[in-house]
Order: sequence, then structure tokens, then C-alpha cells
Amino acid sequence: SSSSSSLRMIGMARRIGLLLKRAWKQNSRDTFVNGVRLMSCVGLAKVYSAVLGGGAEGMSAAALPGKISLITFGVISMAQLSLIKTLDLFSRERETVQRERARGQYSALEYVFSKVITELPIDACYSALYAFVLHNGCDFHTTRRKFMGLYALIALVSSSLGLAIGASLPSGESALVAGPTLMVIYMVLGVLNPSGQPQKINKTKYTTSTLSSLSSGKQHQEEEDKQQQQQNYSGSSETCPRVLLPLKMCSPIKWSIESLLCSEFRGLEFTRDFRSAPQMGAIALVGSGDQALKALGLSHQTTEKCIKAMMTLLVSHIAVAIGALAMRRQRHVTLDDDDASSVNSIYFTLNNNSNNYNTDDATTTSKNVTRTSDKTTSWLHRLFKSNLKQKTR
Repeated sequence: SSSSSSLRMIGMARRIGLLLKRAWKQNSRDTFVNGVRLMSCVGLAKVYSAVLGGGAEGMSAAALPGKISLITFGVISMAQLSLIKTLDLFSRERETVQRERARGQYSALEYVFSKVITELPIDACYSALYAFVLHNGCDFHTTRRKFMGLYALIALVSSSLGLAIGASLPSGESALVAGPTLMVIYMVLGVLNPSGQPQKINKTKYTTSTLSSLSSGKQHQEEEDKQQQQQNYSGSSETCPRVLLPLKMCSPIKWSIESLLCSEFRGLEFTRDFRSAPQMGAIALVGSGDQALKALGLSHQTTEKCIKAMMTLLVSHIAVAIGALAMRRQRHVTLDDDDASSVNSIYFTLNNNSNNYNTDDATTTSKNVTRTSDKTTSWLHRLFKSNLKQKTR
């Protein structure tokens, strides 16, 4: 048993190695697409930094709207680019993968694992390049390494989402339509409202003992913070319908934006200048990064929690891709000896009829061969269907 398991592991490693080699060759040969992606990432970072990042100093309150817009637009752009690239690649390889898996050349786990190793790191590198150029063009409080890592993580999650969608849907065209549509829904649910988080009216009825226990200001503040934390993590029906709350929690854009905002504003003190301060919204009169996060409804959110949520989404997407691809494997019916000999004799007769005709009666013979071929095709279809029913029983 140990020798057989070791042989299976060696065979799996060999198949994964061949898949990795083929994927690497495919990416290295696609120089035009790689060049376009490189120019897109650098160009988007330059445009965003020029339009949204040059209005004020990074430590002033006037830079808050620009930074929020930079982070939001950057996350949406990198998520969409990674998703569409993965969907396009998966749709182009679908027929080849189905044919090879029908022959039993490799399993769904081996194929998805090879794609995770080759495709996802490439998407992460492009997203990190975008973050590198954007960080150099703007004044961010987050360190460059952490900034690039968070943007690379959103690319990984979006690419794995593309694998899950491509493996779940029946065709590449439907995946290319459903993928961006789902990402738009994630965008609507994940983008923060610049006007701030609406405050929920406290309708709790306090008894005399409760009022006496909350007489001190410290205890009262702790009670309000606890209620605010429950409101942030349970979702507010005023901003998002309850039926859409599961989709909101599955939005990679939501977790990526919140992680970047918490990393950028947590513990930051702003320099006040009322002439250049924001004139409206939740961040109009804030004096620190913690106040800005509280106004946006992120007072109890942390970067570490967002990273854990994105890692959970990454693993979930990969598991869905493996399961969906394994369930969609094509099945073939193995013919018995009698059926196989009948099929061979019929095709042998067809070949003889197609080869033994003269030029004078070529038209008549071709019509007879066509009729015979049509009858043979219908007979084979009935034969395969009956064998399939017997095998499934």
C-alpha cells in the first residue's frame, strides 16, 4: 500500500509538472498581452495619481477625499483586470481541458493547482506593480511593502473568483458575461459611502439598575462602542438590504478597501487647514485618522481582520473551482466486444463504398454514402444511449 501511494504521488507530481510547464510556456509566448497589461497598470497608476493624488499634502485633512478615491478606484481596477484575464484564459482552455480530462490525463485538483501556482502570482505581480507606481506618485502613510502586499492580495482573490466562475458555468461566453456582472454587484456592496455610516437610533429601554450602572461616562462610552461594533459587523438594513448581506460579506472589494483604509488612517493625526478642508461628507470636520474611520463606520475594523477574510475567500474560491470542475467531467461509454465489432464492420463498409466509385456515377454514390452515414450516426446514437443507461443502472 505504501508503494502504491508513493507511485500515485509521483504520478501526480509529474502531471502537475507538465501542466506547470505548459502554462509557463503559454504565458511567456503571450508577449503582446503581457505588454498591454504592463502598460495598463502603469498608465492607470499615473492617471490616478495625477488626477486624484496631487491636490494636498498626505498628512492634511484635505487629502482625505483624494486618498479614499485613489484606494477605491485602484481596488476596483485591479479586481476587474484580474477577473477578466482569468475568465478569458479559462474560456480559451475549456475545450482542451475537457478533452484531456475525458481521457483521464489529469484530475480537476491537478489542473486547478497548476493554475493557482502559475496564473495567480502573475496577476499579483501586475497588481503590485500598480501599487508601486501609485505609492511613488502619491503621499501615503502606509509603507510601500504593505501597500503592495494588500493590492497583490486583491488580485489573488479576484483571479481565484475567476477560476470559480469559469469552472461553475457551462460555457466560456456565459462566464465572461456573469463574471463582470458579479464583480459590479460586489463593487456596489463594497464601496464605502463618503457621506458616512448612518447612526442607528438607540431604542434600548434602561431600567433603574442599568441607569445607575451606566452613570459614569466611561461605562456609557463602552456601551456605545459595543453597540457600534455590533452594528458594523451585522450590517445595517438602512444601507444594505438583508437579502444582500451574504453577498456583501463575500465581496473582495469590500475587504480590500477597508484593509487599505484602516492601514492608511489608523493612528494618523491630520494638520488642520479650514480653507482647504473637505466641505461636505462624513470627513468634513475630522481631525485624525481614527475619527475618519469612525465616521466611515470602520471604528472597530482592522487590517488583520480584513486580510483573514480575504484569505478565507481565496481558499473558498479555489475549493469551488475544484469541485465544480470535478463535477463537470465528460463521461464516455465503453462498448462491448459485439458492439465494437458491429461499429467497425459498418465503418469498413462505408470506406469501401466511398473508395469504389467511378467518376461517372460519383454523384449517385456520394448520395448513397451520405444516407448510409446518416443512418449509421443515428444507430450509433441509439446504441450509446442504451449502453449509457445500462452503465448508470
